Amino acid sequence: MTPSHSPFLAGRWLALLLLAAPAVAAAQDPVPIAAHANWVTSVAFSADGLTLATGGGQTLMYRPGDCLLWDPATGAQKAVLPGHETTVWDVAIAPNGTLLATATYGKLVKLFDLATNTEKATLAGHANWVTSVAFSPDGATLASGSEDATVKLWDAGAGTEKAALAGHTGTVRCVAFSPDGTTLASASADKTVKLWNLADNTERASLATHTEAVWAVAFSPDGTTIATAGEDRTIKLWDAATGAEKATLAGHKNWITSLAFINAQSLASGSFDRTVKLWNLADNTEAGMLEGFKGTVWSVAATVDGAKLAAGSQGDSIRLWDVATRTELFPDPSSEAAPAAEAPAAEAPAAEAPAEAAPE
Repeated sequence: MTPSHSPFLAGRWLALLLLAAPAVAAAQDPVPIAAHANWVTSVAFSADGLTLATGGGQTLMYRPGDCLLWDPATGAQKAVLPGHETTVWDVAIAPNGTLLATATYGKLVKLFDLATNTEKATLAGHANWVTSVAFSPDGATLASGSEDATVKLWDAGAGTEKAALAGHTGTVRCVAFSPDGTTLASASADKTVKLWNLADNTERASLATHTEAVWAVAFSPDGTTIATAGEDRTIKLWDAATGAEKATLAGHKNWITSLAFINAQSLASGSFDRTVKLWNLADNTEAGMLEGFKGTVWSVAATVDGAKLAAGSQGDSIRLWDVATRTELFPDPSSEAAPAAEAPAAEAPAAEAPAEAAPE
């Protein structure tokens, strides 16, 4: 049987997968946060800041995945959420802390009950890899984005599909709810970010000035600003009410994978260039950089109070900082990260990167 090819991943992924072969951590044995060895493609804090969830796996694709819960105060592993046969690409915790959702390369979304750390439901319906998940502010609705170019809305309590939002022509890489729950944003490989009116599930705007695939979208905590970023190596800021572009932030040297608002005036971005950049949105300038990563930074997340920042990568796994002092809280004592200048991000030209087959 001849496998199909992903329109988004064709010509991109295999060269990236060959960059590193990570050590495999034994999921059954609790390890300190700094010693976790698998690739981490997603990080998410609970609303109370007492739990950090991470998703990833042994590679980016078909090998077993994992979702782990950590104590950000001590760096201790709290739980392993089982049942992921393929890599977990994204993880989200409901605002009320009762549920956790994972997006997998197996076309499935899984829901876990955090009171017992057991699987509550498996949501099937996407026709291809699920790349992103997000809970609505009230926790009642879960949104998922997929390689199949759709966004699905699910009843988080019942585990049933409520609606499918169609309009993108490429992979939906990231989904995010506005703080008031009235709007959903979806970032896509088709170079656009769409804003959906959740009162009637219709498209109300398309943000379309990125020149390459868009990987990340985030709303500011006050709901006034939307940040987007992706393969064109820029971050764009938009007026959430009108959809008007407000500013473009440039500085990353490779694709930008992820965004997290620390507060309404401060933004963090992770990148293939092996850095996390901090941005001051009062004047739209770069405010600092967290570097020394050994591999791509796949995900960034901040606590609701903006006190802590986490990053997940394929080289250093999980790193956590105190934002005020920019002090790394649990550095890995067993190794010292190479300076960024000694470990440049590898970026294969599209023509030289073989296609990666999508699942059947």
